[in-house]
Amino acid sequence: MRGPRGLLLWCLLVVLLAALLLLTRPAHDAGVKAAGLATLAGVLGVLATRGLLRRLVCAVVAVLAVVPLTHGRALLGAPLLAAGILGVAISGRWPSMSRRYDAPGADQGSTSAEPDLWTRIERGEDPTA
Repeated sequence: MRGPRGLLLWCLLVVLLAALLLLTRPAHDAGVKAAGLATLAGVLGVLATRGLLRRLVCAVVAVLAVVPLTHGRALLGAPLLAAGILGVAISGRWPSMSRRYDAPGADQGSTSAEPDLWTRIERGEDPTA
Protein backbone atom coordinates (compact mmCIF):
# COMPACT_ATOMS: atom_id res chain seq x y z
CA MET A 1 0.00 0.00 0.00
CA ARG A 2 1.46 3.35 -1.01
CA GLY A 3 0.70 6.94 -0.20
CA PRO A 4 -0.60 8.39 3.05
CA ARG A 5 -2.63 5.31 3.95
CA GLY A 6 0.37 3.02 3.60
CA LEU A 7 2.57 5.30 5.68
CA LEU A 8 -0.11 5.54 8.35
CA LEU A 9 -0.42 1.77 8.43
CA TRP A 10 3.33 1.24 8.79
CA CYS A 11 3.68 3.88 11.51
CA LEU A 12 0.81 2.38 13.48
CA LEU A 13 2.18 -1.14 13.12
CA VAL A 14 5.64 -0.08 14.33
CA VAL A 15 4.19 1.77 17.30
CA LEU A 16 1.82 -1.07 18.13
CA LEU A 17 4.58 -3.67 17.97
CA ALA A 18 6.96 -1.58 20.09
CA ALA A 19 4.23 -0.91 22.66
CA LEU A 20 3.35 -4.59 22.91
CA LEU A 21 7.02 -5.49 23.32
CA LEU A 22 7.32 -2.89 26.07
CA LEU A 23 4.41 -4.51 27.87
CA THR A 24 5.68 -8.06 27.56
CA ARG A 25 9.32 -7.45 28.49
CA PRO A 26 10.22 -7.88 32.15
CA ALA A 27 10.97 -4.45 33.48
CA HIS A 28 12.02 -3.40 36.93
CA ASP A 29 10.53 0.01 36.42
CA ALA A 30 6.78 0.44 36.20
CA GLY A 31 7.31 3.53 34.05
CA VAL A 32 8.28 1.40 31.05
CA LYS A 33 5.06 -0.61 31.24
CA ALA A 34 3.04 2.57 31.78
CA ALA A 35 4.65 4.07 28.68
CA GLY A 36 3.68 0.91 26.76
CA LEU A 37 0.05 1.21 27.85
CA ALA A 38 -0.06 4.91 27.04
CA THR A 39 1.44 4.22 23.64
CA LEU A 40 -1.27 1.65 22.92
CA ALA A 41 -3.82 4.31 23.78
CA GLY A 42 -1.96 6.64 21.44
CA VAL A 43 -2.46 4.20 18.55
CA LEU A 44 -6.22 4.37 19.08
CA GLY A 45 -6.00 8.13 19.53
CA VAL A 46 -4.29 8.55 16.16
CA LEU A 47 -6.99 6.49 14.49
CA ALA A 48 -9.85 8.37 16.13
CA THR A 49 -8.64 11.94 15.74
CA ARG A 50 -7.80 14.32 12.92
CA GLY A 51 -5.97 17.57 12.42
CA LEU A 52 -4.26 19.31 15.31
CA LEU A 53 -5.44 16.79 17.90
CA ARG A 54 -3.88 13.95 15.89
CA ARG A 55 -0.57 15.85 15.80
CA LEU A 56 -0.79 16.30 19.55
CA VAL A 57 -1.31 12.56 20.07
CA CYS A 58 1.72 11.84 17.86
CA ALA A 59 3.76 14.30 19.91
CA VAL A 60 2.72 12.52 23.11
CA VAL A 61 3.84 9.20 21.60
CA ALA A 62 7.19 10.78 20.74
CA VAL A 63 7.56 12.09 24.29
CA LEU A 64 6.62 8.68 25.71
CA ALA A 65 9.46 7.17 23.68
CA VAL A 66 11.90 8.89 26.03
CA VAL A 67 10.92 6.51 28.86
CA PRO A 68 12.22 3.32 27.22
CA LEU A 69 15.22 5.20 25.87
CA THR A 70 16.26 6.29 29.36
CA HIS A 71 15.78 2.78 30.75
CA GLY A 72 18.12 1.02 28.34
CA ARG A 73 15.48 -0.10 25.85
CA ALA A 74 16.70 1.90 22.87
CA LEU A 75 15.68 -0.82 20.45
CA LEU A 76 12.04 -0.20 21.41
CA GLY A 77 12.21 3.51 22.15
CA ALA A 78 13.86 4.58 18.90
CA PRO A 79 11.04 3.35 16.60
CA LEU A 80 8.48 4.99 18.88
CA LEU A 81 10.39 8.26 18.74
CA ALA A 82 10.74 8.06 14.94
CA ALA A 83 7.06 7.22 14.41
CA GLY A 84 5.96 10.00 16.76
CA ILE A 85 8.10 12.61 15.03
CA LEU A 86 7.01 11.38 11.61
CA GLY A 87 3.39 11.53 12.74
CA VAL A 88 3.75 15.12 13.93
CA ALA A 89 5.35 16.07 10.63
CA ILE A 90 2.94 14.48 8.14
CA SER A 91 -0.20 13.35 9.96
CA GLY A 92 -2.18 16.14 8.30
CA ARG A 93 -2.10 14.14 5.05
CA TRP A 94 -3.30 10.91 6.64
CA PRO A 95 -6.92 9.85 6.12
CA SER A 96 -9.30 10.21 9.03
CA MET A 97 -12.35 8.37 10.22
CA SER A 98 -15.62 9.04 8.49
CA ARG A 99 -18.19 11.37 10.00
CA ARG A 100 -20.93 9.05 8.85
CA TYR A 101 -21.89 7.95 12.35
CA ASP A 102 -21.60 11.29 14.13
CA ALA A 103 -24.54 12.45 16.18
CA PRO A 104 -27.44 13.95 14.23
CA GLY A 105 -27.26 17.72 14.08
CA ALA A 106 -23.52 17.71 14.78
CA ASP A 107 -22.88 19.15 11.34
CA GLN A 108 -24.06 22.74 11.59
CA GLY A 109 -23.28 23.36 7.92
CA SER A 110 -26.12 21.26 6.54
CA THR A 111 -29.35 23.15 6.06
CA SER A 112 -31.93 20.90 4.52
CA ALA A 113 -35.41 22.05 3.60
CA GLU A 114 -36.80 18.64 4.52
CA PRO A 115 -36.93 17.87 8.26
CA ASP A 116 -34.25 15.61 9.59
CA LEU A 117 -34.99 11.91 9.89
CA TRP A 118 -34.55 11.94 13.67
CA THR A 119 -36.86 14.92 14.06
CA ARG A 120 -39.57 13.11 12.14
CA ILE A 121 -39.19 10.03 14.34
CA GLU A 122 -39.41 12.17 17.50
CA ARG A 123 -42.67 13.66 16.22
CA GLY A 124 -44.05 10.14 15.80
CA GLU A 125 -44.00 10.18 12.02
CA ASP A 126 -42.98 7.14 10.02
CA PRO A 127 -39.89 8.24 8.07
CA THR A 128 -40.22 5.27 5.70
CA ALA A 129 -43.69 6.28 4.50
